[in-house]
Amino acid sequence: MITFLFICKNGLLVLPTSIVRCDATESTIFLTQKNGLRIEVTPLSSTYMSPTILLLAWKPAQPSSSSQLANMKALFTPASLTTFTVNNVSSQEDFRRLRVLLKFRKSNATK
Repeated sequence: MITFLFICKNGLLVLPTSIVRCDATESTIFLTQKNGLRIEVTPLSSTYMSPTILLLAWKPAQPSSSSQLANMKALFTPASLTTFTVNNVSSQEDFRRLRVLLKFRKSNATK
């Protein structure tokens, strides 16, 4: 019997637009798709964070002159919700850092 979790975990990762990497600095977040497209993203207020799971709701950042083509492609990317769990990150410390970055970014946006 095929379960919904199995389909989501293994089936959707086959798509070329699946997110396979997340890089973050203090000011920007980049998501890399399986097809190699690197997208600068802006987290949305509907992002959910807990100690074990992070549901990152995002939209492409405003296109800049250097990466306008990549961001134009990203506008047509159907995925705008990415799930991170403690089991699929490189380290617990990286997961915690990403959550802290998003939390402070969210609180600064509301001020």
